[in-house]
Amino acid sequence: MITKCFQSTMAALCLALAASLCRPTAAALAQAGPAAAGEWQEFFDRAIPEQLNALHIAGAVVSVVEGDELVFAKGYGYADVENRIEVKPDSTLFRIGSITKLFTWTAVMQQVERGHLDLDADVNGYLDFHIPESYLQPVTLRHLMAHTAGFEDRVTGYQALTPENMTPLGEWLASHIPARVRAPGGISSYSNYGAALAGYIVERVSGLSYEDYLAKNILEPLGMEHTTVRQPLPEDWAADMSKGYVSAGGQFTETGFEYPVPFPTGGATSTAADMARFMSAHLQGGLYRDARILEENSAEEMHARLFGHDPRLNGFAYGFYEMNRNGLRVIGHEGATRLFHSLLALIPEKHLGVFVSYNTDTAFNAQYLLQKEFLDAFFPSVPDDPAKVIIPPAELSKFAGSYRQTRRFAETTVEKAGMLFEPIIVQTVGDGALRISSAWYGVFRFIPVEPLVFVQEDDPQNLLIFRKDQNGNVIQAFVGDDPATALEKLHWYADFTLHYILLAAGAGLFLTTLVLAMARWITARFRKSPGSLPKPAVIGRRIFLGLSAAGLLFLIGFVLAFNGIVYGELGLLNIVLALPVLLLVLSIAAGYILFRAWLEKYWHTAERIFYSLVLAVSVVFLWSLNYWNLLGWKY
Repeated sequence: MITKCFQSTMAALCLALAASLCRPTAAALAQAGPAAAGEWQEFFDRAIPEQLNALHIAGAVVSVVEGDELVFAKGYGYADVENRIEVKPDSTLFRIGSITKLFTWTAVMQQVERGHLDLDADVNGYLDFHIPESYLQPVTLRHLMAHTAGFEDRVTGYQALTPENMTPLGEWLASHIPARVRAPGGISSYSNYGAALAGYIVERVSGLSYEDYLAKNILEPLGMEHTTVRQPLPEDWAADMSKGYVSAGGQFTETGFEYPVPFPTGGATSTAADMARFMSAHLQGGLYRDARILEENSAEEMHARLFGHDPRLNGFAYGFYEMNRNGLRVIGHEGATRLFHSLLALIPEKHLGVFVSYNTDTAFNAQYLLQKEFLDAFFPSVPDDPAKVIIPPAELSKFAGSYRQTRRFAETTVEKAGMLFEPIIVQTVGDGALRISSAWYGVFRFIPVEPLVFVQEDDPQNLLIFRKDQNGNVIQAFVGDDPATALEKLHWYADFTLHYILLAAGAGLFLTTLVLAMARWITARFRKSPGSLPKPAVIGRRIFLGLSAAGLLFLIGFVLAFNGIVYGELGLLNIVLALPVLLLVLSIAAGYILFRAWLEKYWHTAERIFYSLVLAVSVVFLWSLNYWNLLGWKY
């Protein structure tokens, strides 16, 4: 935490900025605020090494700008652990993930300025393929910039293992059109496809490849000489590229370069010093030194709020999204690949920008926590204690249940099953609070302050607002810290707990069937005069044995094969998806055999009861698989 002396300095900064009637120069900012490198360094020299140690992260980099001045930049840890190569802010290259989208949206605004694009026109007018007209309202660039186009978010084939596996952008977009699952303009649901579509539209109207367009219109004017969206990197850049690491068991394991195929969504590589120039341009109304990448009115429009689920919650600007805290409006973007995790945050009223990036998979939440700590340290506020309201238990229980993020996993394809790995469970707590458990984010408690409004217990600035339908049923929830998605409450038949029970029951009975069959086989080998069974009884046992083997093999195989979907590696998954079809056929056959068994009594009663239970569980098991789009090849 900062010292009292430093707090006084910050107070002086706020007063100076509030009193100013015009945009202060960088020099004025440096004199008025915590631009002394030592004060920035004091914070980051404590906070980032703490994160590197606690989360076992190999390296990180940070840069801070005030106006058009780079006031602090530093690397921490290692870009190459094995060779002990340290991170350098002006030369070490980091993958910045979805922060690439800010380049894409800036390019879109440039083309709007030049009269080549209309934010409210149907995007089909700019494409050489067709987005289906699933709703009366067309998809527009304004929808794409706020992630309200209504696309499901698919990941199949999103990454390539090698540059040779890369598909040209337009070809990939035309062959991977996601379903439109909701009307445009209603809910913000983060869409990589939508951002890639915008990048392709820039190619179409400019006549340049996306890579060349960015280089000519953004990177070169700003002097960003160590930034590119080209994949793979130019050969002479390889030595400066930070390694990306998987951290496990106290060891760092280096993995290869990541290749997102729709690269306008997350293909950029940059340095902290270069990203400082981009931040300065946006803070200065599109102008950096003598280079202008946007007209001032375009920059102002781009930073203005475009969409939000509720006025009290963070929303989207034109590509940027809000990260407001402590009474300050903060806009920016996070970026995440599997290995690199980054954040770009601008505080327009303070003319302040911060960029940070980490090179290890365990840093997936580090940038978010650093942002909060940074704002609390340099711009502290003491929010009023929320006045808790009492919601009757019967009413509170209406909020409980399973929820899913609208942006996670496709609804119409096999990817829907990915939700099973990331459940969101809302439970009531005895003291009148709600506990939200997420496999990705952890466990949080929220306390009610209004009938439909809750605040996070350990961070009252983070709101959770529910929405009901006309019948008073809770249908959605919106979290203030995440404007890019909504939480949708699932019906009872989609409840995660129900499906976990069904799948576990299936696995248990299938395994029991296999064990009993093995025991029967072993016993028969030592039996002197084995009894004979009618042929249908023998066949029936084999059918139930095959049915059980198919169900168990599917569960194991699906877990192993599902991760390959992001690389478009569907060979193993195609084989695995044949097993539910086989299970269906065998279940039908088992039903016929079981019917005859009850009529002819060729199994003893206990065996008939057991196989009846296996068949019943197999049927609900298949129903569960079908719900998750796992019965058949649904891509």
